[in-house]
Amino acid sequence: MGVDPTSSTDTLNRHTCVYMLSSLARATRALPVRHARGLAGRVESVTEIIGSTPMVRLRRVVGDAKAKVYLKLEMQNPGGSVKDRIALSMIEEAEKRGDIDPARTTIVEATSGNTGIGLAMVAAAKGYKCIIVMPQVPSMYERYILVRKFGCDVHLTSVMQDNFPKTIENLIGYSTELVKKNPDYWTPSQFDSEDNPLAHLTGTGPEIWEQTDGEVDCFVAGAGTGGTLNGAGQYLKSKKPSCRVVCVEPTEARVLVGAPGGMHGVVGIGANLQLPLIEKLAPGQEWAEGPRGAIDEFAHASTPESCEWANRVAAQEGLLVGPSSGAAIKVGVDIAPPAGDGGQDGRRAAGVVCDPVREPPDVGGAEGRGQGGAPHPARPRDGAPGLPLEVGGLRAAAKGLKPPRALPPPKDSKAQSRGAHAAAEGREAACVATGLAHISFRCRGI
Repeated sequence: MGVDPTSSTDTLNRHTCVYMLSSLARATRALPVRHARGLAGRVESVTEIIGSTPMVRLRRVVGDAKAKVYLKLEMQNPGGSVKDRIALSMIEEAEKRGDIDPARTTIVEATSGNTGIGLAMVAAAKGYKCIIVMPQVPSMYERYILVRKFGCDVHLTSVMQDNFPKTIENLIGYSTELVKKNPDYWTPSQFDSEDNPLAHLTGTGPEIWEQTDGEVDCFVAGAGTGGTLNGAGQYLKSKKPSCRVVCVEPTEARVLVGAPGGMHGVVGIGANLQLPLIEKLAPGQEWAEGPRGAIDEFAHASTPESCEWANRVAAQEGLLVGPSSGAAIKVGVDIAPPAGDGGQDGRRAAGVVCDPVREPPDVGGAEGRGQGGAPHPARPRDGAPGLPLEVGGLRAAAKGLKPPRALPPPKDSKAQSRGAHAAAEGREAACVATGLAHISFRCRGI
Protein backbone atom coordinates (compact mmCIF):
# COMPACT_ATOMS: atom_id res chain seq x y z
CA MET A 1 0.00 0.00 0.00
CA GLY A 2 1.41 3.46 -0.92
CA VAL A 3 1.73 6.44 1.39
CA ASP A 4 -0.78 9.26 0.90
CA PRO A 5 1.13 12.54 1.35
CA THR A 6 -2.16 14.36 1.96
CA SER A 7 -3.14 12.05 4.83
CA SER A 8 -2.78 13.66 8.25
CA THR A 9 -2.04 10.25 9.82
CA ASP A 10 0.83 9.50 7.39
CA THR A 11 2.25 13.00 7.92
CA LEU A 12 2.25 12.53 11.71
CA ASN A 13 3.95 9.12 11.45
CA ARG A 14 6.59 10.59 9.15
CA HIS A 15 7.37 13.44 11.54
CA THR A 16 7.51 11.02 14.48
CA CYS A 17 10.04 8.82 12.61
CA VAL A 18 12.27 11.80 11.77
CA TYR A 19 12.24 12.94 15.41
CA MET A 20 13.16 9.45 16.71
CA LEU A 21 16.03 9.10 14.24
CA SER A 22 17.38 12.55 15.16
CA SER A 23 17.25 11.69 18.86
CA LEU A 24 19.05 8.40 18.23
CA ALA A 25 21.75 10.16 16.23
CA ARG A 26 22.36 12.68 19.03
CA ALA A 27 22.56 9.88 21.62
CA THR A 28 24.96 7.86 19.46
CA ARG A 29 27.31 10.81 19.02
CA ALA A 30 27.57 11.10 22.80
CA LEU A 31 28.74 7.48 23.21
CA PRO A 32 32.51 6.79 23.53
CA VAL A 33 34.03 5.00 20.56
CA ARG A 34 35.55 1.61 21.44
CA HIS A 35 37.84 0.40 18.71
CA ALA A 36 38.26 -3.36 18.12
CA ARG A 37 41.78 -4.71 18.76
CA GLY A 38 43.74 -5.21 15.59
CA LEU A 39 40.94 -4.10 13.29
CA ALA A 40 43.01 -3.11 10.28
CA GLY A 41 40.96 -4.11 7.30
CA ARG A 42 41.58 -7.32 5.41
CA VAL A 43 44.70 -9.34 4.54
CA GLU A 44 45.61 -11.51 1.59
CA SER A 45 46.83 -14.53 3.59
CA VAL A 46 46.53 -16.02 7.06
CA THR A 47 50.32 -15.65 7.35
CA GLU A 48 49.90 -11.88 7.50
CA ILE A 49 48.16 -12.05 10.89
CA ILE A 50 50.93 -13.98 12.64
CA GLY A 51 52.47 -11.95 15.46
CA SER A 52 51.47 -8.61 17.02
CA THR A 53 49.80 -10.44 19.91
CA PRO A 54 48.35 -8.55 22.90
CA MET A 55 49.55 -8.46 26.49
CA VAL A 56 47.30 -8.70 29.56
CA ARG A 57 48.18 -8.05 33.18
CA LEU A 58 47.84 -10.75 35.84
CA ARG A 59 46.09 -9.35 38.90
CA ARG A 60 44.75 -12.12 41.11
CA VAL A 61 47.34 -14.91 41.02
CA VAL A 62 50.31 -12.68 41.82
CA GLY A 63 49.31 -12.19 45.45
CA ASP A 64 51.17 -9.32 47.10
CA ALA A 65 53.86 -9.13 44.42
CA LYS A 66 54.86 -5.52 43.79
CA ALA A 67 55.71 -6.21 40.16
CA LYS A 68 53.21 -5.98 37.36
CA VAL A 69 53.17 -9.34 35.63
CA TYR A 70 51.98 -9.28 32.04
CA LEU A 71 51.11 -12.22 29.79
CA LYS A 72 51.81 -11.96 26.09
CA LEU A 73 49.01 -14.04 24.58
CA GLU A 74 50.62 -16.07 21.82
CA MET A 75 47.43 -18.11 21.65
CA GLN A 76 46.12 -15.20 19.55
CA ASN A 77 48.27 -16.32 16.62
CA PRO A 78 46.11 -18.01 13.95
CA GLY A 79 47.64 -21.43 14.60
CA GLY A 80 47.25 -20.93 18.35
CA SER A 81 50.86 -20.66 19.53
CA VAL A 82 54.14 -18.78 19.44
CA LYS A 83 55.46 -21.43 17.05
CA ASP A 84 53.50 -19.82 14.21
CA ARG A 85 56.19 -17.14 14.26
CA ILE A 86 59.12 -19.48 13.68
CA ALA A 87 57.19 -21.60 11.18
CA LEU A 88 56.64 -18.56 8.99
CA SER A 89 60.19 -17.28 9.48
CA MET A 90 61.90 -20.58 8.65
CA ILE A 91 59.79 -21.15 5.52
CA GLU A 92 59.98 -17.62 4.17
CA GLU A 93 63.72 -17.26 4.77
CA ALA A 94 64.27 -20.57 2.93
CA GLU A 95 62.13 -19.28 0.07
CA LYS A 96 64.26 -16.13 -0.13
CA ARG A 97 67.39 -18.30 -0.42
CA GLY A 98 65.76 -20.40 -3.14
CA ASP A 99 66.00 -23.56 -1.03
CA ILE A 100 62.33 -24.50 -1.33
CA ASP A 101 59.37 -24.06 -3.64
CA PRO A 102 55.76 -25.32 -3.34
CA ALA A 103 56.00 -26.97 -6.75
CA ARG A 104 58.75 -29.37 -5.70
CA THR A 105 59.30 -29.31 -1.93
CA THR A 106 57.81 -31.41 0.86
CA ILE A 107 58.40 -29.94 4.32
CA VAL A 108 59.39 -32.46 7.03
CA GLU A 109 59.84 -31.64 10.70
CA ALA A 110 60.14 -33.48 14.02
CA THR A 111 58.16 -31.75 16.76
CA SER A 112 56.21 -32.24 19.97
CA GLY A 113 53.26 -30.51 18.38
CA ASN A 114 52.99 -26.72 18.25
CA THR A 115 55.74 -26.22 15.66
CA GLY A 116 54.08 -28.93 13.61
CA ILE A 117 50.74 -27.13 13.76
CA GLY A 118 52.38 -23.84 12.78
CA LEU A 119 54.27 -25.44 9.89
CA ALA A 120 51.15 -27.29 8.74
CA MET A 121 49.15 -24.07 8.71
CA VAL A 122 51.80 -22.07 6.81
CA ALA A 123 52.37 -24.98 4.40
CA ALA A 124 48.65 -25.14 3.68
CA ALA A 125 48.49 -21.40 3.07
CA LYS A 126 51.48 -21.49 0.71
CA GLY A 127 50.68 -24.76 -1.07
CA TYR A 128 53.43 -27.03 0.30
CA LYS A 129 53.14 -30.73 1.03
CA CYS A 130 54.10 -31.42 4.64
CA ILE A 131 55.02 -34.35 6.87
CA ILE A 132 55.09 -33.86 10.65
CA VAL A 133 56.90 -36.41 12.83
CA MET A 134 55.71 -36.67 16.45
CA PRO A 135 56.22 -39.02 19.39
CA GLN A 136 53.24 -41.28 20.04
CA VAL A 137 52.03 -40.05 23.40
CA PRO A 138 48.37 -39.71 24.40
CA SER A 139 48.54 -36.01 25.32
CA MET A 140 49.27 -35.19 21.68
CA TYR A 141 46.18 -36.75 20.10
CA GLU A 142 44.55 -33.39 19.52
CA ARG A 143 47.72 -32.12 17.87
CA TYR A 144 47.77 -35.09 15.52
CA ILE A 145 44.24 -34.25 14.44
CA LEU A 146 44.94 -30.52 14.03
CA VAL A 147 47.94 -31.23 11.80
CA ARG A 148 45.88 -33.64 9.71
CA LYS A 149 43.12 -31.05 9.36
CA PHE A 150 45.67 -28.81 7.65
CA GLY A 151 46.21 -31.56 5.08
CA CYS A 152 49.56 -32.85 6.36
CA ASP A 153 50.74 -36.40 6.96
CA VAL A 154 51.64 -37.39 10.52
CA HIS A 155 54.30 -40.02 11.29
CA LEU A 156 54.54 -41.26 14.88
CA THR A 157 57.75 -42.52 16.44
CA SER A 158 58.08 -44.78 19.43
CA VAL A 159 58.37 -43.62 23.02
CA MET A 160 61.15 -45.43 24.84
CA GLN A 161 60.09 -46.55 28.30
CA ASP A 162 61.85 -44.52 31.03
CA ASN A 163 64.25 -43.04 28.46
CA PHE A 164 63.10 -39.68 27.17
CA PRO A 165 66.48 -38.69 25.67
CA LYS A 166 66.33 -41.85 23.56
CA THR A 167 62.76 -40.97 22.59
CA ILE A 168 63.88 -37.57 21.27
CA GLU A 169 66.87 -39.16 19.51
CA ASN A 170 64.50 -41.60 17.84
CA LEU A 171 62.15 -38.77 16.81
CA ILE A 172 64.82 -36.56 15.27
CA GLY A 173 66.72 -39.49 13.79
CA TYR A 174 63.69 -40.75 11.91
CA SER A 175 62.98 -37.28 10.50
CA THR A 176 66.61 -36.84 9.45
CA GLU A 177 66.69 -40.19 7.65
CA LEU A 178 63.44 -39.38 5.87
CA VAL A 179 64.92 -36.17 4.46
CA LYS A 180 68.19 -37.85 3.46
CA LYS A 181 66.37 -40.48 1.43
CA ASN A 182 64.22 -38.00 -0.50
CA PRO A 183 65.96 -35.17 -2.41
CA ASP A 184 62.77 -33.09 -2.59
CA TYR A 185 62.22 -33.22 1.16
CA TRP A 186 63.36 -30.25 3.25
CA THR A 187 63.46 -29.81 7.01
CA PRO A 188 63.33 -26.42 8.77
CA SER A 189 65.39 -27.99 11.59
CA GLN A 190 63.86 -25.83 14.31
CA PHE A 191 66.46 -26.81 16.93
CA ASP A 192 69.36 -25.52 14.79
CA SER A 193 67.96 -22.96 12.37
CA GLU A 194 69.06 -19.33 12.79
CA ASP A 195 65.71 -18.41 11.23
CA ASN A 196 64.05 -19.59 14.45
CA PRO A 197 65.48 -16.89 16.78
CA LEU A 198 65.27 -14.42 13.88
CA ALA A 199 61.46 -14.48 14.27
CA HIS A 200 61.83 -13.32 17.88
CA LEU A 201 64.68 -10.90 17.21
CA THR A 202 62.54 -9.07 14.66
CA GLY A 203 59.08 -9.78 16.11
CA THR A 204 58.51 -10.94 19.68
CA GLY A 205 61.30 -8.89 21.25
CA PRO A 206 60.40 -5.57 19.58
CA GLU A 207 56.72 -6.13 20.38
CA ILE A 208 57.44 -6.64 24.09
CA TRP A 209 59.68 -3.57 24.13
CA GLU A 210 56.97 -1.43 22.53
CA GLN A 211 54.11 -2.84 24.62
CA THR A 212 55.97 -2.19 27.88
CA ASP A 213 57.08 1.30 26.78
CA GLY A 214 60.68 0.13 27.19
CA GLU A 215 60.17 -0.53 30.90
CA VAL A 216 60.81 -4.28 30.81
CA ASP A 217 63.02 -5.37 33.71
CA CYS A 218 62.84 -9.13 33.26
CA PHE A 219 62.04 -11.58 30.50
CA VAL A 220 61.33 -15.23 31.36
CA ALA A 221 60.85 -17.98 28.79
CA GLY A 222 60.50 -21.72 28.87
CA ALA A 223 63.16 -23.44 26.77
CA GLY A 224 61.60 -25.47 23.97
CA THR A 225 64.09 -24.97 21.15
CA GLY A 226 65.66 -21.94 22.84
CA GLY A 227 64.72 -19.68 19.94
CA THR A 228 62.62 -17.24 21.95
CA LEU A 229 65.29 -16.83 24.63
CA ASN A 230 67.96 -16.41 21.96
CA GLY A 231 66.09 -13.92 19.76
CA ALA A 232 63.86 -11.92 22.13
CA GLY A 233 66.45 -12.14 24.91
CA GLN A 234 69.20 -10.66 22.76
CA TYR A 235 66.90 -7.93 21.45
CA LEU A 236 65.78 -6.84 24.93
CA LYS A 237 69.38 -6.93 26.18
CA SER A 238 70.45 -4.72 23.27
CA LYS A 239 67.79 -2.17 24.20
CA LYS A 240 68.25 -2.43 27.96
CA PRO A 241 71.36 -4.30 29.20
CA SER A 242 69.96 -4.44 32.75
CA CYS A 243 66.95 -6.48 31.59
CA ARG A 244 67.10 -9.84 33.37
CA VAL A 245 66.61 -12.82 31.03
CA VAL A 246 65.56 -16.06 32.73
CA CYS A 247 65.36 -19.51 31.13
CA VAL A 248 62.85 -22.00 32.60
CA GLU A 249 63.23 -25.79 32.52
CA PRO A 250 61.22 -28.60 34.11
CA THR A 251 62.71 -29.49 37.51
CA GLU A 252 62.84 -33.11 36.38
CA ALA A 253 65.01 -32.37 33.32
CA ARG A 254 67.54 -29.61 33.93
CA VAL A 255 69.96 -30.59 31.19
CA LEU A 256 70.82 -26.95 30.39
CA VAL A 257 72.66 -26.68 33.72
CA GLY A 258 74.40 -30.04 33.35
CA ALA A 259 71.89 -32.21 35.21
CA PRO A 260 70.79 -35.56 33.75
CA GLY A 261 67.66 -35.75 31.61
CA GLY A 262 64.43 -37.08 33.01
CA MET A 263 60.77 -37.70 32.29
CA HIS A 264 58.29 -34.90 32.95
CA GLY A 265 54.84 -33.66 31.99
CA VAL A 266 55.57 -30.09 30.91
CA VAL A 267 54.90 -30.60 27.21
CA GLY A 268 56.62 -28.08 24.96
CA ILE A 269 59.73 -27.39 27.03
CA GLY A 270 62.45 -29.59 28.48
CA ALA A 271 63.36 -31.63 25.41
CA ASN A 272 66.24 -33.25 27.33
CA LEU A 273 68.66 -31.79 24.80
CA GLN A 274 71.51 -29.36 25.29
CA LEU A 275 69.90 -26.93 22.87
CA PRO A 276 72.08 -25.65 20.02
CA LEU A 277 70.35 -22.26 20.00
CA ILE A 278 71.20 -21.83 23.69
CA GLU A 279 74.74 -23.15 23.18
CA LYS A 280 75.31 -20.54 20.46
CA LEU A 281 74.83 -17.78 23.03
CA ALA A 282 78.15 -18.83 24.60
CA PRO A 283 79.93 -21.40 22.39
CA GLY A 284 82.08 -23.87 24.29
CA GLN A 285 80.87 -22.78 27.71
CA GLU A 286 80.18 -25.55 30.22
CA TRP A 287 76.53 -26.41 30.81
CA ALA A 288 76.10 -25.19 34.37
CA GLU A 289 74.21 -22.77 36.60
CA GLY A 290 74.87 -19.08 36.03
CA PRO A 291 74.80 -16.67 33.08
CA ARG A 292 75.11 -17.87 29.51
CA GLY A 293 75.28 -15.18 26.84
CA ALA A 294 72.07 -13.17 26.94
CA ILE A 295 70.63 -15.49 29.61
CA ASP A 296 71.23 -14.33 33.18
CA GLU A 297 69.72 -17.24 35.05
CA PHE A 298 68.35 -20.77 34.65
CA ALA A 299 65.25 -21.40 36.77
CA HIS A 300 62.91 -24.37 37.01
CA ALA A 301 59.41 -25.56 37.96
CA SER A 302 58.26 -29.13 38.53
CA THR A 303 55.45 -30.81 36.60
CA PRO A 304 52.97 -30.54 39.53
CA GLU A 305 53.89 -26.87 40.08
CA SER A 306 53.52 -26.08 36.38
CA CYS A 307 50.12 -27.74 36.20
CA GLU A 308 48.96 -26.10 39.42
CA TRP A 309 49.84 -22.64 38.13
CA ALA A 310 48.18 -23.30 34.76
CA ASN A 311 44.97 -24.19 36.61
CA ARG A 312 45.26 -21.16 38.89
CA VAL A 313 45.63 -18.79 35.94
CA ALA A 314 42.55 -20.33 34.31
CA ALA A 315 40.42 -20.20 37.48
CA GLN A 316 41.56 -16.79 38.74
CA GLU A 317 42.43 -14.86 35.58
CA GLY A 318 40.18 -16.44 32.94
CA LEU A 319 43.09 -17.52 30.74
CA LEU A 320 43.42 -21.11 29.54
CA VAL A 321 47.14 -21.85 29.35
CA GLY A 322 49.19 -25.04 29.39
CA PRO A 323 51.65 -26.26 32.03
CA SER A 324 54.68 -24.84 30.24
CA SER A 325 52.99 -21.46 30.58
CA GLY A 326 52.31 -22.36 34.20
CA ALA A 327 56.02 -23.03 34.71
CA ALA A 328 57.01 -19.63 33.32
CA ILE A 329 54.32 -17.82 35.31
CA LYS A 330 55.37 -19.59 38.52
CA VAL A 331 58.98 -18.51 38.03
CA GLY A 332 57.91 -15.00 37.09
CA VAL A 333 55.81 -14.52 40.19
CA ASP A 334 58.60 -15.96 42.36
CA ILE A 335 61.01 -13.41 40.90
CA ALA A 336 58.66 -10.48 41.49
CA PRO A 337 59.35 -8.96 44.94
CA PRO A 338 56.47 -8.75 47.44
CA ALA A 339 54.80 -5.50 48.40
CA GLY A 340 56.92 -3.53 50.81
CA ASP A 341 60.18 -4.71 49.21
CA GLY A 342 61.21 -1.78 47.09
CA GLY A 343 64.36 -3.42 45.78
CA GLN A 344 67.13 -1.21 44.47
CA ASP A 345 64.90 1.34 42.83
CA GLY A 346 61.38 0.30 43.76
CA ARG A 347 60.59 -0.68 40.18
CA ARG A 348 59.88 -4.35 39.58
CA ALA A 349 57.22 -5.69 37.25
CA ALA A 350 56.56 -8.65 35.00
CA GLY A 351 54.95 -9.71 31.74
CA VAL A 352 54.45 -13.20 30.33
CA VAL A 353 54.02 -14.84 26.89
CA CYS A 354 51.60 -17.77 26.85
CA ASP A 355 50.27 -20.46 24.56
CA PRO A 356 46.92 -22.20 24.97
CA VAL A 357 45.67 -25.46 26.36
CA ARG A 358 45.45 -27.94 23.48
CA GLU A 359 43.07 -30.30 25.25
CA PRO A 360 40.81 -30.13 28.32
CA PRO A 361 42.71 -30.06 31.64
CA ASP A 362 42.76 -33.33 33.55
CA VAL A 363 42.37 -32.59 37.23
CA GLY A 364 43.79 -35.91 38.25
CA GLY A 365 47.06 -37.82 38.32
CA ALA A 366 49.78 -37.25 35.82
CA GLU A 367 49.72 -40.85 34.73
CA GLY A 368 49.17 -41.30 31.07
CA ARG A 369 49.85 -37.72 30.14
CA GLY A 370 52.40 -35.28 28.84
CA GLN A 371 56.02 -35.94 28.09
CA GLY A 372 56.48 -37.68 31.41
CA GLY A 373 53.17 -39.48 31.82
CA ALA A 374 52.58 -43.11 30.92
CA PRO A 375 49.89 -43.68 28.28
CA HIS A 376 46.55 -45.16 29.15
CA PRO A 377 46.65 -48.96 28.85
CA ALA A 378 45.64 -50.10 25.42
CA ARG A 379 45.72 -53.11 23.24
CA PRO A 380 48.54 -53.15 20.60
CA ARG A 381 47.20 -51.86 17.32
CA ASP A 382 48.25 -52.36 13.71
CA GLY A 383 51.29 -54.38 14.72
CA ALA A 384 52.80 -51.61 16.86
CA PRO A 385 53.43 -52.76 20.44
CA GLY A 386 52.27 -49.55 22.08
CA LEU A 387 49.25 -47.42 22.13
CA PRO A 388 49.41 -44.70 19.54
CA LEU A 389 45.92 -44.62 18.22
CA GLU A 390 43.26 -46.13 20.47
CA VAL A 391 41.80 -42.70 21.13
CA GLY A 392 43.43 -40.64 18.41
CA GLY A 393 42.39 -43.11 15.72
CA LEU A 394 38.79 -43.09 16.89
CA ARG A 395 38.71 -39.30 16.90
CA ALA A 396 40.26 -39.22 13.45
CA ALA A 397 37.76 -41.73 12.14
CA ALA A 398 34.91 -39.71 13.59
CA LYS A 399 36.11 -36.69 11.62
CA GLY A 400 36.58 -38.62 8.40
CA LEU A 401 40.37 -38.65 8.64
CA LYS A 402 42.80 -41.51 8.42
CA PRO A 403 44.55 -42.23 11.75
CA PRO A 404 48.18 -41.09 12.05
CA ARG A 405 50.81 -43.56 10.99
CA ALA A 406 52.49 -45.49 13.81
CA LEU A 407 56.10 -46.61 13.43
CA PRO A 408 57.68 -49.66 15.10
CA PRO A 409 60.40 -49.19 17.72
CA PRO A 410 64.07 -49.37 16.67
CA LYS A 411 65.47 -52.89 16.51
CA ASP A 412 68.27 -52.09 18.95
CA SER A 413 65.85 -50.91 21.64
CA LYS A 414 64.80 -53.23 24.44
CA ALA A 415 62.15 -50.78 25.54
CA GLN A 416 58.59 -51.36 24.52
CA SER A 417 56.84 -48.73 22.47
CA ARG A 418 54.80 -47.13 25.18
CA GLY A 419 55.01 -43.92 27.20
CA ALA A 420 57.28 -43.67 30.16
CA HIS A 421 56.19 -43.77 33.78
CA ALA A 422 55.35 -40.60 35.67
CA ALA A 423 58.35 -38.54 36.75
CA ALA A 424 57.93 -39.56 40.37
CA GLU A 425 55.74 -42.23 41.95
CA GLY A 426 52.75 -40.91 43.79
CA ARG A 427 53.27 -37.39 42.45
CA GLU A 428 50.08 -35.95 41.07
CA ALA A 429 49.65 -33.12 38.64
CA ALA A 430 46.58 -30.93 38.75
CA CYS A 431 46.56 -30.29 35.03
CA VAL A 432 47.61 -32.12 31.93
CA ALA A 433 47.35 -29.63 29.15
CA THR A 434 49.85 -28.50 26.59
CA GLY A 435 51.51 -25.25 25.72
CA LEU A 436 54.67 -23.25 25.56
CA ALA A 437 55.14 -20.17 27.67
CA HIS A 438 57.52 -17.31 27.80
CA ILE A 439 57.59 -14.53 30.33
CA SER A 440 58.63 -10.94 30.09
CA PHE A 441 58.67 -8.55 32.98
CA ARG A 442 57.71 -4.95 32.91
CA CYS A 443 59.00 -2.55 35.50
CA ARG A 444 56.57 -0.05 36.84
CA GLY A 445 56.40 1.81 40.09
CA ILE A 446 53.21 0.75 41.87
